[in-house]
Amino acid sequence: MVTSTTKDKRDWSKYNESLVNRGSLTLFVSKDFARDWYVRHDEKTPRKRGGQPKYTDAAILAMQSLRFLFRQPLRSIEGFVRSLVAMMKLDLEVPDYTTIALKFKEMKVKLPLIPRDRNGYVGSLNSTGFNA
Repeated sequence: MVTSTTKDKRDWSKYNESLVNRGSLTLFVSKDFARDWYVRHDEKTPRKRGGQPKYTDAAILAMQSLRFLFRQPLRSIEGFVRSLVAMMKLDLEVPDYTTIALKFKEMKVKLPLIPRDRNGYVGSLNSTGFNA
């Protein structure tokens, strides 16, 4: 007969809560987020002929980074950022997916490739940072 000691006992409610918390998402957004969202047209950035850019490169890069991080299409990221802006109670317009794609192409920024296995499937990272 095996007897349990106090060392062997597990607090199942804490253990369960820790498993639930693994799925939580925390985003830290700087105070400059809203201030640097739109292009300012002043002496430093004069207007040119034609349509004027509305969103800064930082805004486009932030949305593309979220796309890369969460591996979602641009339409989903557009909705995700809309919900973030709403949760933060900011009065900001979110660029549509076409604007994001076109402006990002103009920026000529290269994000790292998503690792794939021999069969072409995207690998996933576990909590240690290694491919699962």
